[in-house]
Amino acid sequence: MHESIFQKPERLHLTVAVFSLFSDAEKLEAISALNECKAKILDPILAESGQLHIKVAGLECMNNNYQKVNVLYANAKICTEKNEDILQHLTNSIAKHFYEKGFVRQYQENVKIHITLMNTKYRKTESRKRKWKDKRKPFDARIIMEKYKDYHFGECALKEIHLSWIAKVDDNGFYKPLSVITM
Repeated sequence: MHESIFQKPERLHLTVAVFSLFSDAEKLEAISALNECKAKILDPILAESGQLHIKVAGLECMNNNYQKVNVLYANAKICTEKNEDILQHLTNSIAKHFYEKGFVRQYQENVKIHITLMNTKYRKTESRKRKWKDKRKPFDARIIMEKYKDYHFGECALKEIHLSWIAKVDDNGFYKPLSVITM
């Protein structure tokens, strides 16, 4: 497997929604929408449940054919069984909020909660003249799935939600945030 298809460790994240911001005014509106999420969605959830801890365990791929995988990801969920659905509710609510504000073009009822570990779109080729579709060569993940399907990666506290600018990185190698809300 080519090392370029692995996500850089410093960029591991959970994606809630993806959208484009074309002007400074749109960026300010998105920052305002994120702040509204804190007041309307996050604060009430945290008041009821307390600090949220995420467990990262198990591997899956975006398709069901382990022989031809383009995206391999780790599963993420809230640690306690009592609050397991909170992460899904939280991500769905944030995505819906950004959809209702006009940032997300296509509504999805359930956000696929995952941490991308490998993605063939990251693949670097010998020639930059190749077309993008030439980079997308699936890999065989059967051995990985056999060995690590139920692997426990660890747990962490959910501390922040970022509105990230994925075209730029900050000093620590993570996507440059336009705004960050803390939990």
